[in-house]
Amino acid sequence: LVSMVVEQVAEPYGGLEHVWVAGYSQGAVISSAVALQGLRKPPGGAFVVAGYPPRPLYTDEEGPSDMPSSWSHADTTRFKIYFFTGEFDQVLPIDQAYCRYDRVLQKYRVRPCQHRFW
Repeated sequence: LVSMVVEQVAEPYGGLEHVWVAGYSQGAVISSAVALQGLRKPPGGAFVVAGYPPRPLYTDEEGPSDMPSSWSHADTTRFKIYFFTGEFDQVLPIDQAYCRYDRVLQKYRVRPCQHRFW
């Protein structure tokens, strides 16, 4: 549902490359799933605040999932994503969120200059 809304909102703005998604906590989980797997092409970017990569984007057993088949490497070269979480967050420790997201971004070949972890 969220993916459909983002796709529709992108139309009047000239396409997905002009739209960013964002979320906090469970909204961060949804926004990262939409940004990294839920759209036909990646959006312009995403802000993920205190979230983690949900299944099937990442599992401890199998690691990161494959990049969507409708995406190309050229698509990932324009995509930006920023992650924010609290240093003392006991519900979602930094190592559990950042390490998993980093593995997904490496598999998608998103360059380090296109993402930040804070």
